[in-house]
Amino acid sequence: MARIFIRDDEQLTCEIRPSGEGGFEIVWTQDGENHVENFECESEARERSYSVEVDLILDGWSIAS
Repeated sequence: MARIFIRDDEQLTCEIRPSGEGGFEIVWTQDGENHVENFECESEARERSYSVEVDLILDGWSIAS
């Protein structure tokens, strides 16, 4: 599952996916740079993603349609 956020001319992508090492990872991509966070289970990854998404929206980002 990938979600795209936009603010002015900026774009940030969040993707939750299975990790090659087992578990799940969130990959945040902005300006061609990836930041990866690893989690043991999908529910932990979704919780973290939701928390960051709330912060992004409060900081002026919106979810692209």
